Amino acid sequence: MSRHRLVRNINIQDELDDNALSDGGDEVTDEQYAQLESGLAHVRAVMGDEATSALDDVVIKDALWESYFDIEKAVGWLYEEQERRIAAQERKGFPPF
Repeated sequence: MSRHRLVRNINIQDELDDNALSDGGDEVTDEQYAQLESGLAHVRAVMGDEATSALDDVVIKDALWESYFDIEKAVGWLYEEQERRIAAQERKGFPPF
């Protein structure tokens, strides 16, 4: 019964407040977007295109975001991720890429 009381007592105006961030505040600024695009170009120059590296742009941008745009750190993690994916494909009996 307490859940019903909790729902009944929700202030809908507070929930719909435009200033409230519902996703934790991970909004990308213009500067960060430029850093992501620049970092993506650098990583692609090092690792090759999607067909060669087997890593799509989303994975690369996530790695750049998580490493605070440190390209060397992101590339290191991406090479490890690439090796994990190759090992998983080999375990399944498929040729890599």
